[in-house]
Amino acid sequence: MSRMKNGLAAVAVLLVACGQPGPNGGTADAKGPVAGERKLDLAGLTIGMDLPQATSALKSAGWEVETGKGYTWEQEVNNELSLQNAGGRKFDDRMKGVGMLTARKGDERIEANFHSAPSPKLGKVSEVRYSAPAPGHTPEQMIAGLARRYGAPDRSDAPGFASGATWCVGGAACAGGRGFGTRTVLMGGQASAGGGGITIRLAEGTDAFNAWRAELKKAEAAVGGASGRPSY
Repeated sequence: MSRMKNGLAAVAVLLVACGQPGPNGGTADAKGPVAGERKLDLAGLTIGMDLPQATSALKSAGWEVETGKGYTWEQEVNNELSLQNAGGRKFDDRMKGVGMLTARKGDERIEANFHSAPSPKLGKVSEVRYSAPAPGHTPEQMIAGLARRYGAPDRSDAPGFASGATWCVGGAACAGGRGFGTRTVLMGGQASAGGGGITIRLAEGTDAFNAWRAELKKAEAAVGGASGRPSY
């Protein structure tokens, strides 16, 4: 059977694969795994995975993988300092690291974005997006398929989706009100009104992003020294 002659069949295969841990696990989010929390992954990818882990997880499942360039950790530090006119540093726009990963299998597509990470790591996953045709299937059927994998959703909508649902690593407490978006979330359903296939998005929360920024600022202070501080 052609994998994408029936789009939802491909999604079912994907969701089964999601139950398999990636190489060396990866990190759920900035706070780390906590007993009783959901394990949210997409095609074996988790938030915080480095490039070799992500590539290995996808290739072992038959995906064709390509990478796109981004800034290395050292370039991020240098470029932040250059914007502060610290020590006469110049902005380095020659991307030497990894910024994204694209994977394809038939009509299925995965895009993963990366933050830079200190050497020897080559970045870490900050967001994953999956898309595939799902001809003849309603958004409700798509969401039901996701619910069989991840359990009952924490929200009955998905911000940015025409019709969808949301799952959060910490459950309902971080899927509603002020807590929404602070931890890793997975949103799935129909991205565009009036048709289209299924889209699933796995994204880090603000906690993980802020932890990355804090680590970057710490590195800037260590490298910049007194030249990066005002004199007053």
